[in-house]
Amino acid sequence: MICSKCGKEINDNATFCPFCGNVVSSTSNKDNSQNDKNKNSIVKWIGIGIAVVFVVIIAGIVINKGNGKEASSSTNQQTNNNLNDSSTSYDATVDTTTVSDALDSTITRDAFTIMVYMIGSDLESEGGYATDDMVEMIAASYGDDINIIVQTGGALEWQNTTVTNDKLCRIELSTGDAKVIESLPQASMANPNTLKDFITWGAVNYPAERYGLILWDHGGGLIGGFGRDENFTEDTLYIPYITQAIKASNVHMEFVGYDACMMGTFEAAYALKDVSNYLIASEESETGIGWYYTDWLNYLGKNPQCEMEQLGRAIIDGMIDSNEDAFNIYERTSTLSLIDLSKMDNVYEAWSSYLDKAMIELDNGGYPLQSRARTTVRRYGYNPEKRDSVTGELISSEYDYEMVDMLDFISETALPNSFDTQNTIRSCIIYNNSNISGSNGLSVYMPFYLLNCYNGIASPQLEDIGLGGEYLNYYKKFYSYLVAGNENIESDLETEGVPEVDNTIPLMVSIEKAGDQYGIFFTEDQQNLISYVQVEYGSVIENVGDSSGGTHTIVVGLGKDNYPMKFTSDGYLITDFSVETISIYSQNGQSIESIPGYSYIVDRGTFKDGTTYCTRLFPALLNDTTEIEIVFVYHYKNETECDIDIMGYTIDDGSFLDNRIMYQFNVGDKLSNYARHYILGEGYDPGTYSVDKRKAFGSVTVEQEPLQVLHSPYGVENGCLRYIVTDIYQNNHYTQWMRY
Repeated sequence: MICSKCGKEINDNATFCPFCGNVVSSTSNKDNSQNDKNKNSIVKWIGIGIAVVFVVIIAGIVINKGNGKEASSSTNQQTNNNLNDSSTSYDATVDTTTVSDALDSTITRDAFTIMVYMIGSDLESEGGYATDDMVEMIAASYGDDINIIVQTGGALEWQNTTVTNDKLCRIELSTGDAKVIESLPQASMANPNTLKDFITWGAVNYPAERYGLILWDHGGGLIGGFGRDENFTEDTLYIPYITQAIKASNVHMEFVGYDACMMGTFEAAYALKDVSNYLIASEESETGIGWYYTDWLNYLGKNPQCEMEQLGRAIIDGMIDSNEDAFNIYERTSTLSLIDLSKMDNVYEAWSSYLDKAMIELDNGGYPLQSRARTTVRRYGYNPEKRDSVTGELISSEYDYEMVDMLDFISETALPNSFDTQNTIRSCIIYNNSNISGSNGLSVYMPFYLLNCYNGIASPQLEDIGLGGEYLNYYKKFYSYLVAGNENIESDLETEGVPEVDNTIPLMVSIEKAGDQYGIFFTEDQQNLISYVQVEYGSVIENVGDSSGGTHTIVVGLGKDNYPMKFTSDGYLITDFSVETISIYSQNGQSIESIPGYSYIVDRGTFKDGTTYCTRLFPALLNDTTEIEIVFVYHYKNETECDIDIMGYTIDDGSFLDNRIMYQFNVGDKLSNYARHYILGEGYDPGTYSVDKRKAFGSVTVEQEPLQVLHSPYGVENGCLRYIVTDIYQNNHYTQWMRY
C-alpha cells in the first residue's frame, strides 16, 4: 500500500504511515511481512522534528534539541537535593510477595517477549523522545513470535494521542501499529511495586521462552538511581529496588537493558545476577537518541532463536551507529556494553581482592598514587562547578556521580599482579562498543567528591545487594587519609581512624621565571603532594569604574584547563600551554562583531573513523536576560587542523545537571560574552580579590548568515595567568595573577 500523503510504501494493515503520520486505516492486526525500512527513513535530526505518532500527526517536537538521559531540567531538583543533603536516605517498602507461576508448562509460548518500562519524564514532555522510540519500534518487522509491550507513565504530557497523560497505559506494539490493551489509574512509575506488576502482567499475558526488560528514562548510577516520574518527584528506583521487583514477579529475564544514563555499573550487574542472564547498559550519559530500536527488532524478527551475544551486538552497534550518524555532532558520543551476569561472582572476588591490596598500599605510602588515579581515571556524569551569576557564591562543586571505569582505575593505580584481576573483569564484558576514551565496559562506584551521599544513599544499597561488610573497608581507609589532609571536608563516611599525614604545601602567592617559562618552586616532598594543576588565563582591564566613583582592575577569565605537570631539575613546576580565544561573529555587511571569551572542555573522544573531537561550552547571555552555554565542537582532522562548529546552546539554569536540551539561535538574537571576572586587590594578591562573578562583555547580533567561529592566539600585551594547584587531599592553592 502507498501512503496518499507522502508516497512511501507502507504495510497493508498499518493504521498510520510511520514516515509522515498520515492516518491510513483502523486495522490493528499484526503483520508478518518484512518491512524494508532503514533507519534513515525516520529522520530524527532535521531541525524541525518528526510528525509521526500512532493515530495523529504530532507537530512541534524539536529534534535537534539533544537531551541527555541523565536527570535534567524540570526533574533534576530532587536529585540535586538527594546528592547534597546528608539527611537524605535510601528507603522504600517493596512488596516482596512472589506470585505463583501462572504459566502452565504445556502452554504455547512465543520466542521472546520484550517488556519496555517507559518512564517518560521531561524527556517526553519536553522533547518527545519516548514517542520517537515507540515510532522506531513499530517501524520494525518482527512477526507474531515476538511480543513488544510497553508501559507508559511518568510524564506530565505525552507527545501523542495514544498515550493518556493521567493514566498508566499498557500498549502492545506490532509492525505499523500500537494498541492500548489496558489503562490503569495514575501511579508512580518510580515505585518498585509498579514495575513488578507490569512484569507479572507481561509474563502472564505474553508467555514466551525468553523475556527481556528494557528500563527507559533517566539514570544516575548507584547514588542517582533510575527513573524520574514527573508526577511523583520524590520517588527513585534505586538499583536494589529493580532487583526486588523482578524477583517478586517470579520472572527470570534473559536480559535487562537500561536505555538510560550511567547504569552500566558493577553494582547494577551484581544486583541482577540471580534474576537475569545479561545486562545491557551504558557507563556514560546517553544522548537523547538513546537506543535505536528499528534495526535490532528487525534482526530479532528474522532470528527469534538467536544467541544473546548476537542480539546484544545488534542493540549496541545500532545505538553507536545511530549516534554517530546523528545530524548533531553533540549527540555522537556514546558507549554501551553487554555484560554476562553469570560471571559476577568471579568479578566480585577479583575486584574485592584488588581493593584489599590497594588498602594495604595506603599504609605503605600509596595514598598519593591512588588519589591522583581517582582524579585522572575515566569518570562519568561529570559536571563543572556552578556559581551564582550575581553573588558569585558556589552553587555546586565540580563533581560527578562517583562512577569510574573499573579497568581504567586498575590501569591508573597499576598495583602489582593486577593482570589476573583485569582478565577476570574483561571476561564478563561480552561486547562493548564505545567512542569515549577510557571506557572499557563496566563502571564502579568510588566515592570521592560527594561524601555526604555515602551513609544515606550508597552504603545501604551496597549492603542490600551483597556488597557490604569487608567490601567497604577500602573506602573507609581511603577517606581516612583524605579527611586527615583536608579539614574542610564534611563527610558522613566512617573512617578507619584518622592517620597522621604530611600536607605541607603552603598557600602560594607568587610565580617566578623558570628559564623562558613561568613556574612555582616545590621541594621534592611537596611535589609528591600535588594531584593536578590548572592554568587559568585572562585579560587585564584597568581603571574600571565602580559604584562609589572609584576605579579598580579586573581580570576577565578566558579559560581554565588542566595541563601536564613538568618539574625542572631544580624543583620548578612548569606547564606548557597556549593562550587562545574563541570569537563568535555574524556577518553584517562588511563589518564583523566578535565576543572573545572563556570556554571549558566538557567531553573529548575519538570517532570510529579515527578522527578526534573536543566539546567545549562558552558561557553567554542571550538577549540580555537568559544565561546560556554555547556548544562548540572541535573536529580534528589531524594534530594541527580542526573544524569548529557551533551546535547551538543549552540553558544554564544553575541546577544539579546541565540542561542538555539543545536549542538553536534565531535571527535577531543578541549574544553577549558572559565571562567570569575577578576584581583584583593591590599587587594582584589572590587573598584580596573578590569572589569571581559573571559579567557581560561585548555582544553580537545573529544575522541571516550562520554564526561563525574564529579561533586565534590571544594578544600578550594585556594577558595574565595564574596557577591553581590541587593537592592529593582536594585542597586548592592559588597563585597571584601574573602579567605576561
